[in-house]
Amino acid sequence: MRAIKILFISGITGLGAGFSFIAVNRLLSQDSQLELWELAVSFLAPAILAVFIAKLTKTNMFILIIIAILTTIVPVLGPAFGGTGKEPVWQFGAMGLIGGLIWSLPFFLWRLFRRK
Repeated sequence: MRAIKILFISGITGLGAGFSFIAVNRLLSQDSQLELWELAVSFLAPAILAVFIAKLTKTNMFILIIIAILTTIVPVLGPAFGGTGKEPVWQFGAMGLIGGLIWSLPFFLWRLFRRK
């Protein structure tokens, strides 16, 4: 049951990471110039969200921060900077959900086989 909990919470963390990264990024770069501090704040938003979710669900904070950062880097960062800029925010949330589920697979399998 704890292994399934990791998948579920990681999916929520990935969804929040994708959404929060692009929302903060768009909010801070309304002048069409992304400065380094704005990028740092955009990367901090998913990590802060992961800490909040970990405290709320009493899950391992380290695992959720790793999943949030990796989800932000791989499925979300490419379309965020390589897209047209007119993509809806929900698409980044969907990419984050899928990324969170994929990045949680090693932790899921570790929990699943560790018990046996």
